[in-house]
Amino acid sequence: MEEKRRPTSFDDFAHIVREASRARVEILKGVARVRVAMASKLRELRAREVEADLLSRHLSRHLSNGTKRRKPPEAGMPMPAIPPKGPLPMQGGAEAPLDFGD
Repeated sequence: MEEKRRPTSFDDFAHIVREASRARVEILKGVARVRVAMASKLRELRAREVEADLLSRHLSRHLSNGTKRRKPPEAGMPMPAIPPKGPLPMQGGAEAPLDFGD
């Protein structure tokens, strides 16, 4: 197993520091590229989400107009609103004459 060489002079130490600095810069560039790519994908996903929401609202609005609402079974049979045959009730409330047809 090879032993790591220790810097023996200031020039060796400065070289190691420069290499570490270059490696750090490359890592930071890579991180920046990933952040830009992630931001782009995030914008794309948000745009898709907004588009899907608008489409969902549009479809729900237009599909609900064509569907007939169903009554629950306990509502019973529908009765048509036909007025009863016969004379109309007298108007006037308490002032209407009470005629019992003697």
